[in-house]
Amino acid sequence: MAARNAVKWLRWPDSERLIGSIYQLSSTNYPAYIVYKGQLKQGQLKKGQLNMDIDLIELRDLSFFDPQFTVTGEPRAHVDFAGLKTLCFNTGTQCNLACSHCYIESSPSNNLLSYISLTEVQGFLNEVQNNDYGAEEIGLTGGEPFMNPDIIPIMAEILRRGFKLLVLTNAMKPLQNHSRALLQLKRLYGPQITIRVSMDHYQPERH
Repeated sequence: MAARNAVKWLRWPDSERLIGSIYQLSSTNYPAYIVYKGQLKQGQLKKGQLNMDIDLIELRDLSFFDPQFTVTGEPRAHVDFAGLKTLCFNTGTQCNLACSHCYIESSPSNNLLSYISLTEVQGFLNEVQNNDYGAEEIGLTGGEPFMNPDIIPIMAEILRRGFKLLVLTNAMKPLQNHSRALLQLKRLYGPQITIRVSMDHYQPERH
C-alpha cells in the first residue's frame, strides 16, 4: 500500500460529492471504497481530485467488508435473525479416517483446525444463554469428535445446561475408547442425546 496522499473527493453512483477516510494507492483512476460519516461507500478516484488528507482502500481488499452493499454498490441480500435453534461446533479436523469425499479433508494428520477446548465451548454457551438466543440443540462435528481429548467434558457441559446434543461420528475406535463415559452420560441424560453415525463403505456402489 502506498503512502497517504491528499485527495479531494470521490463520486458515488448518484454523483454525490463525498469526502471521507480512504487510503490512496499509486493509480490515478480506479474503483475504491471510502469511509464517509462512518459508512463505507464505493467511488472512483480520478486524477486531479486532490485537496485534503483521506485514506484510500483498494476495492479488492473490501469485497466482503460492507455488510449492507456489494462491491458494485448493490444492496446485499439478507435474512433477519429470528433466533438460534441449533449451534454446531467443529471439534477439530483430525479424524481416524481419511475419506476422499470428506468436506473438510479430515485425516489423522490434518490438524488445521485445532481441538476446541471445554473452556472455549463454555464461553460460547454462556453467550448463547446470556443473550437468550433460544438455542435448543448443540451439534458436535469434526473431524472425528471423539478424537478431541475434551469431548466427554464438552458433552457433559452441554447436557448439564439442558441442551439437546447431536454428535456426528463414525463410531469407530475413538468412540469406543469412551464407551464407559458415554454409558454414564446416557444414564444421566439419555433423552437429550443423539449420536448420528456415518455408515461408509469402501466400495462406491455399496456406500
